[in-house]
Amino acid sequence: MSQVKNKFNRLNNNISVSYKKAKPNIDKELALWSDEARKLQKLHGEMLVLHDELDEEDANTELLSADHLQLMDDVETLILRYSKEEKKHRKKKLVSNVEQLCAIVMADDFDANLGSSMTSELENAWVKFATLHDEMDGDPSISEVDSLEGNKILSDLLRQKNLALGTILKTNIIRKNLQVKNVNSPTNLPTISLPKFNGNISEWFSFRDKFQSLIHDNRALQDIQKFHYLDSCLELEAREEISHLQLTEQNYNIAWDHLNQIYNNNRSFVQTNIKQIFDVQYDTRNSILSASFGR
Repeated sequence: MSQVKNKFNRLNNNISVSYKKAKPNIDKELALWSDEARKLQKLHGEMLVLHDELDEEDANTELLSADHLQLMDDVETLILRYSKEEKKHRKKKLVSNVEQLCAIVMADDFDANLGSSMTSELENAWVKFATLHDEMDGDPSISEVDSLEGNKILSDLLRQKNLALGTILKTNIIRKNLQVKNVNSPTNLPTISLPKFNGNISEWFSFRDKFQSLIHDNRALQDIQKFHYLDSCLELEAREEISHLQLTEQNYNIAWDHLNQIYNNNRSFVQTNIKQIFDVQYDTRNSILSASFGR
C-alpha cells in the first residue's frame, strides 16, 4: 500500500505545483499557460486512474481528502477552460487560413493554372474549420453571445469561400476558351519562303522535299491550311493538275497524292533528263559545225 500512497502523494504534489503555475496566467495569452495546462491534463488523467485503485476499505482512502478533491475540481475547471481557449485559438488560425486562400484566388495576378489545386486546398481548409465550428457550437456550455459570434464568422467565411470558388470556375472557363481559340487560330506562315513549282519535272523532287518538310509534315497546320499553301505554290501546268478540286480540308490529301502520282514517275524524270542531254549535245554539235563552215 505504501507504493500506492507514494505514487499518490507524488502525483498530488506535481498537480498542485503545476496548477499554481498555470492559474495566474489563465486570463492572459494562451501561450503563457498552455504548456502547464497540457501537463495538468496528463497528471489529472493519471490521478483519476489511481483513484480507481483506491476502494472504500483501503486504508489509503484517507488520501482523498477534501483539499485533494477541491484541487482536482479546480484542475478540471482549468482544463476545461484551456480546452475552450485552445479551440478558439485553433479556430482563429483556421479562419485566417481560409481567408488567405480566398485572397490569393481573388487577386488580380492569380494564376488560372492553379485553379484545381487551390480548389482542393480551399475545400480542405473549409472542412477543418467547419468541423471545429460544429464541435464548439454543440458544446452545451457555450454562451449565446459566443454562439451568435461563431455563426456570424461561419456565414462570412462561407460567403468568401463560395465567391473564391466561383472565381476559380470562371477563370477555368476563360482559360479553356482561350485554349480552344488558340487551337483554332490560323498558324502564321513559316519564315522560310515557300518554293514554287510550275510543272517542270526536273524541279519536282526539290519542290516536293521542301514543301513536305515545311508544310505537309507540319502537325500544327490543318489540312485546309496546307491546301491553301499548296495552291499558292503551284503555277502553270502544275496548278492545272488540281484545278478541278475545291479548296476544302478533305481535298488536300487528294491533291497532294495526285501530284505525287504524276511527278513521282521516275521514268518521266529520266526521259526528261535524257532529252535535255541530247538537246545540249545537239546544240553543241550545231555550234561546232557552224563554226567550221564559217571559217
